[in-house]
Amino acid sequence: MERKTTTSGVSILLLVFFIGCDQNNKWSPTSLEGINAEALSKAFSSEIRLETRLMATAADRLASGNAKFEVRPDRTRFSVEVEDVSTRGNHEIKINGTSVDLFVMVNLGVGDLNLDSRDGDTVPELKSGDVVQVFNLDGTLILRGMLGSREVRSGKYY
Repeated sequence: MERKTTTSGVSILLLVFFIGCDQNNKWSPTSLEGINAEALSKAFSSEIRLETRLMATAADRLASGNAKFEVRPDRTRFSVEVEDVSTRGNHEIKINGTSVDLFVMVNLGVGDLNLDSRDGDTVPELKSGDVVQVFNLDGTLILRGMLGSREVRSGKYY
């Protein structure tokens, strides 16, 4: 049975070459002992998803939302969706206290931010444990959540 993978053979060969080199960058087959080729292949074809449910603070108890970060071979995306927010106007998204972008709340307390590298957007590099915060126009924290990691293969969560 033939096994298909989304990773180019060249990428795997390059990785195996660098793993197989010793400290002086000379090829050493003994450096490859214990390397599982199947695990290597799966690592290249997996996607990373980080997600969090955004929890309301006392400043806006009815607000809710979620944040998602996704890395795939062809793109990187980051999105934040909020609803039931009591304030309008610009709202700021911060990751670990650093500003990422602004988005505008629309009339029914709903707003979103969608960054996609495929569209030319600059998407921040995120990791599990990063904190996503949403601030209103006055600089008051209204939503927060911590990103959690999920590994996805063939559309299934592991």
